[in-house]
Amino acid sequence: KDRCLHMICSECKYHWCWACREEFRPGGANKNHDSFYHCKLYEEGKLRSDVKEMNRKVETVRKEAATFKWAEHLRSCCDKDTKDLQTLQRSLEAEMLKNGGEVGKYKFLF
Repeated sequence: KDRCLHMICSECKYHWCWACREEFRPGGANKNHDSFYHCKLYEEGKLRSDVKEMNRKVETVRKEAATFKWAEHLRSCCDKDTKDLQTLQRSLEAEMLKNGGEVGKYKFLF
């Protein structure tokens, strides 16, 4: 929403719409776009079936990528938390040994 849909092919300079994959025609008798940001075919749901299918596939890939990104985020947080806990454990064990305490007695904490 509110993104420029107007594309220009770098090879042949053909003007096309990212949303509907049709020729970009903002003016004239057969206009299909109100502006660079609004595609009539897309907004009215009149996309070709191949474009609809491609949009579904793109949305599926986006969702899978977001899920993967979230899982990686959780994994990295867990890795950091594990390292922090291990550092804390070593620090507490060293402190207990320094003060003459028995580490084995408090193993259940770790």
